[in-house]
Amino acid sequence: MSYDSNDVKQVEKKKDIAELNAQSDVDDLISIMRTEHGRRFMWELLKRYHVFHSSYIVGDVNMTIFRESERNVGLAIVDSIQRNAPGLYSQMTEEGIKNDRRRKQ
Repeated sequence: MSYDSNDVKQVEKKKDIAELNAQSDVDDLISIMRTEHGRRFMWELLKRYHVFHSSYIVGDVNMTIFRESERNVGLAIVDSIQRNAPGLYSQMTEEGIKNDRRRKQ
Protein backbone atom coordinates (compact mmCIF):
# COMPACT_ATOMS: atom_id res chain seq x y z
CA MET A 1 0.00 0.00 0.00
CA SER A 2 1.42 3.39 -0.94
CA TYR A 3 1.25 6.46 1.27
CA ASP A 4 -1.81 8.68 0.69
CA SER A 5 -1.41 12.17 2.14
CA ASN A 6 -5.18 12.61 1.95
CA ASP A 7 -5.78 9.66 4.28
CA VAL A 8 -6.05 11.11 7.80
CA LYS A 9 -5.14 7.79 9.47
CA GLN A 10 -1.99 7.41 7.37
CA VAL A 11 -0.98 11.02 8.04
CA GLU A 12 -1.48 10.60 11.79
CA LYS A 13 0.45 7.32 11.83
CA LYS A 14 3.36 8.92 9.96
CA LYS A 15 3.32 11.86 12.38
CA ASP A 16 3.32 9.52 15.39
CA ILE A 17 6.28 7.59 13.99
CA ALA A 18 8.20 10.84 13.36
CA GLU A 19 7.53 11.99 16.94
CA LEU A 20 8.70 8.64 18.35
CA ASN A 21 11.88 8.83 16.27
CA ALA A 22 12.54 12.40 17.41
CA GLN A 23 12.05 11.42 21.07
CA SER A 24 14.34 8.44 20.56
CA ASP A 25 17.03 10.78 19.21
CA VAL A 26 16.66 13.03 22.26
CA ASP A 27 16.85 10.02 24.60
CA ASP A 28 20.00 8.81 22.83
CA LEU A 29 21.61 12.26 23.08
CA ILE A 30 20.84 12.53 26.79
CA SER A 31 22.19 9.02 27.35
CA ILE A 32 25.47 10.01 25.68
CA MET A 33 25.70 13.28 27.59
CA ARG A 34 25.14 11.60 30.97
CA THR A 35 28.54 9.92 30.87
CA GLU A 36 31.93 11.57 31.18
CA HIS A 37 33.11 9.64 28.12
CA GLY A 38 30.08 10.77 26.13
CA ARG A 39 30.57 14.43 27.07
CA ARG A 40 34.26 14.21 26.15
CA PHE A 41 33.36 12.63 22.80
CA MET A 42 30.79 15.36 22.06
CA TRP A 43 33.25 18.11 23.06
CA GLU A 44 35.89 16.76 20.67
CA LEU A 45 33.27 16.38 17.94
CA LEU A 46 32.19 20.01 18.34
CA LYS A 47 35.81 21.15 18.20
CA ARG A 48 36.36 19.09 15.05
CA TYR A 49 33.31 20.79 13.51
CA HIS A 50 34.82 24.26 14.19
CA VAL A 51 31.99 25.32 16.50
CA PHE A 52 34.23 27.33 18.80
CA HIS A 53 36.16 29.32 16.22
CA SER A 54 35.91 30.80 12.76
CA SER A 55 35.67 28.60 9.68
CA TYR A 56 37.38 31.22 7.53
CA ILE A 57 40.53 30.16 5.67
CA VAL A 58 42.43 33.12 4.22
CA GLY A 59 42.56 32.93 0.42
CA ASP A 60 40.66 29.63 0.17
CA VAL A 61 36.97 30.17 -0.48
CA ASN A 62 36.25 26.51 -1.15
CA MET A 63 37.80 25.34 2.11
CA THR A 64 35.98 28.09 4.00
CA ILE A 65 32.67 26.94 2.53
CA PHE A 66 33.48 23.32 3.36
CA ARG A 67 34.42 24.15 6.96
CA GLU A 68 31.36 26.35 7.35
CA SER A 69 29.22 23.38 6.30
CA GLU A 70 30.91 21.28 8.98
CA ARG A 71 30.33 24.07 11.49
CA ASN A 72 26.64 24.13 10.60
CA VAL A 73 26.37 20.45 11.59
CA GLY A 74 28.15 21.20 14.86
CA LEU A 75 25.84 24.11 15.61
CA ALA A 76 22.81 21.85 15.09
CA ILE A 77 24.30 19.44 17.65
CA VAL A 78 24.92 22.31 20.09
CA ASP A 79 21.33 23.47 19.64
CA SER A 80 19.98 20.00 20.33
CA ILE A 81 22.11 19.59 23.46
CA GLN A 82 21.19 23.04 24.77
CA ARG A 83 17.46 22.48 24.19
CA ASN A 84 17.34 18.97 25.64
CA ALA A 85 20.12 18.84 28.24
CA PRO A 86 21.26 22.38 29.10
CA GLY A 87 22.85 21.39 32.40
CA LEU A 88 24.84 18.65 30.70
CA TYR A 89 25.97 21.12 28.03
CA SER A 90 27.39 23.36 30.77
CA GLN A 91 29.05 20.39 32.43
CA MET A 92 30.55 19.26 29.10
CA THR A 93 31.92 22.75 28.48
CA GLU A 94 33.54 22.98 31.91
CA GLU A 95 35.08 19.53 31.61
CA GLY A 96 36.19 20.16 28.03
CA ILE A 97 37.97 23.40 28.89
CA LYS A 98 39.73 21.71 31.83
CA ASN A 99 40.80 18.76 29.66
CA ASP A 100 42.05 21.08 26.91
CA ARG A 101 44.13 23.04 29.43
CA ARG A 102 45.65 19.83 30.83
CA ARG A 103 46.63 18.67 27.37
CA LYS A 104 48.47 21.94 26.68
CA GLN A 105 50.64 21.61 29.79
